[in-house]
Amino acid sequence: MSTLTIPVAHLKASLLQAAKKDIRYYLNGVYIDRTNTMTHAVATDGHRMSVFTSRLDASADCEPFGIIIPRDIIEAAVKLAGKRSDATLAYKQEQWALDGMQFDPIDGKYPDYRKVVPAPNTGDTVPVRVNGTYLKTAEESLNIVLGNPKGKPAPGTLRYPSEAGKAAVLHTYDAFVVLMPIRDANEPFSGMPFDASLDTPEAA
Repeated sequence: MSTLTIPVAHLKASLLQAAKKDIRYYLNGVYIDRTNTMTHAVATDGHRMSVFTSRLDASADCEPFGIIIPRDIIEAAVKLAGKRSDATLAYKQEQWALDGMQFDPIDGKYPDYRKVVPAPNTGDTVPVRVNGTYLKTAEESLNIVLGNPKGKPAPGTLRYPSEAGKAAVLHTYDAFVVLMPIRDANEPFSGMPFDASLDTPEAA
């Protein structure tokens, strides 16, 4: 039997970015990417994407793998976890289970999230416009991962892109949310322009 421990906070925060009833069925869940040294919980709806990373200890007995856990299973696990800090993902006799709840992984190819993350900037940056609701959700996600009270400004860093039309990244240690810019001038805008500081944004 192979088991893997995943922080409940990572699963809960991932739900804020995971798609709901999307026709791209493989987005309606959380992708767990287990490497030799860490576990990534990845979620996206095509407009924003989060990646939350936990380091593996020497006792972890899983080989590297990647599966998409259905959204309803993640929601149930978070609800049942209560005050527990970790959930257990197990594989035994060709059956997956999250905290004892058996499920079939979503059968589909998850997007290569590594290609979505912008490279660190080494020069000038440009302002970008993003959906304000997505920005608030990104902050909430980081607060969940960091264990901060809801509504508190997340102590993350907003990384601006070096080219117009590229994504911005709100990140902190081992946790980040990628926010795609609004490209359509006619699209309803409920966000704010990023031109100075995350802590003191100007109202749109």
